Amino acid sequence: MQFFAGIASAILGASFTLAAPPVDIGGINEYVKVSDLEISRAAFGKVTDISFKISGDNATNLACSAQNPTLGYEVADSTRCGDSDYLFNLLRGEDTDYALAVFHEFHVDGSGTYSAGQYGQEELLVDCETNGNVQNCKSTQSPITITLTGQ
Repeated sequence: MQFFAGIASAILGASFTLAAPPVDIGGINEYVKVSDLEISRAAFGKVTDISFKISGDNATNLACSAQNPTLGYEVADSTRCGDSDYLFNLLRGEDTDYALAVFHEFHVDGSGTYSAGQYGQEELLVDCETNGNVQNCKSTQSPITITLTGQ
């Protein structure tokens, strides 16, 4: 009986040691490059489309886009770039019309949409041309580098 109890303890103990420990990424930065940024606006400045490409630690020229994005920080406002671990939010800029927030989600036990990941944002400089009731805006800075830091 003691033999089986010893084996059970060894197996249970081993299974607990295999669980992934929390990851501290506070000191790790990722430098993400955003290129080919385009924003379309309808009458009254409402954003109807945004598209760009992103390159980072786990992506090269990954296409990101959204139609009728809500400008805000809320999780519900974020858009995933394809089936990748990168998400973005279009924001109102402080010094410009827009800013772009990029998130890199990590797959760690217990992580939520933004927990145990990295985040960064950058103001966007765009030049817009009007075509009828639509404004097509393109980035005047290419690529845009956004530094993502641990959350």
